[in-house]
Amino acid sequence: MLPLLLGPLGVEAITQHAFESDAASGPVRLHETMQQARRLVGPVNADFGAVFDRSAERLYLIDELGREIPTPTALLLFLQLLGWAGRQGKVAVPLNVTSQVERLAARPARDRPYAGRARRPDP
Repeated sequence: MLPLLLGPLGVEAITQHAFESDAASGPVRLHETMQQARRLVGPVNADFGAVFDRSAERLYLIDELGREIPTPTALLLFLQLLGWAGRQGKVAVPLNVTSQVERLAARPARDRPYAGRARRPDP
């Protein structure tokens, strides 16, 4: 399904184990899938790799060298992408997210890629 969605955007997608079996699940299966994706990124000369958990609720990113991109870094990269696309507005973030999000949003408009502000929920 993912290649069908990404193709019209001009994104080449190479999938491995696109349909997960019920034989293995949970952390063990996710760990194996991450290892396979790390090994695949380099040989296919991919710009990055992406792994979804079994329920497709979480996205794990892998850089071009096969290293996992930590979730806080992925959030900051996403905010930069929004800014480079010219998006403005508010973004809600969980209490436990890195304070870099607020620093990114607080920079002067000419210096920040995301023109908006971050707000954490009240504890």
